[in-house]
Parts: sequence; structure tokens; C-alpha cells
Amino acid sequence: MTEALINFLRNRLADDERAAQLMEKFYPSPWELTDRGWMARVVADGPAFREVIHLEDGPWKPTGEDVLWLGDIIDHVSRHEPARILAEVDAKRRIVALHSDATGHSCSITDETGYELNYAEVAGDEACTTLRLLALPYADHPGYKQEWRP
Repeated sequence: MTEALINFLRNRLADDERAAQLMEKFYPSPWELTDRGWMARVVADGPAFREVIHLEDGPWKPTGEDVLWLGDIIDHVSRHEPARILAEVDAKRRIVALHSDATGHSCSITDETGYELNYAEVAGDEACTTLRLLALPYADHPGYKQEWRP
């Protein structure tokens, strides 16, 4: 189970990396979002973000609620920009590497009764909870196996 799960994770991380690299290449910063007569420009500045909002009057005057709503969109975009995704991919690859040692490692596992054992020795074909949790965001992928669910 562990080898299949590790390969699955490595493939999904490669997919995430490719998508972030394509976004960076074909849709570089700044990104503009428009809705309800408002326009927002999100500017990437290395790994951090600065938000620059340009307001345009539409056929009606936007309300304070619209400003908050647009701010939520800007916040979401800024949290998922390519540099951050690439940093997350790198960190997750390092975690996978730490937990894919064929000789075993100490980690938490869930036994057959569903009880979580902390600092148990993980060896062989057993998948630790850390790897299972890393795979969970990809549960909607056709290659995800329900047996990996923590």
C-alpha cells in the first residue's frame, strides 16, 4: 500500500507543480478580477503578495458588502499564486521523502480497530497517517484509493 500511495502523491505533486508553472508562464502577475462594477488587481511580489484595488463605478454605487466580498476573492487568489504552490509542493515532497524510507520510521498509524497509535514503528507496506493525510486533498482523483483514507 505504501509504495502505491507514495507514487500517487508524487504524481499529484507533479501535477500541482506543472499547473503552477504554467500559470506563472502564461498568466503572470498582476491578475485582474472584475465583478459588479469593481476591478481588483492582485500583484505578486516574490513569495509575498501586495493587494492593489482599483475601483470603477458601475451603473450603481458598490456597497461596503461588495468591497468585503471582493476582498475575499483577492485573498483567495493571493493565497494560491504560483510561488506559494511551488513552495508547498517542495515542502510536501520533503515530507513524502521523510516518510518513504523503506527501512521504516516512527510516525502515527491507525490500527485495524481505528485507534491512532502515536510514534509507532512504521515499516513494510504500511502507510503512516502523515502520508494518508497528504493524499486526502486528492480524494476526488480517480487514482485515489479509499483504503488510504485516514
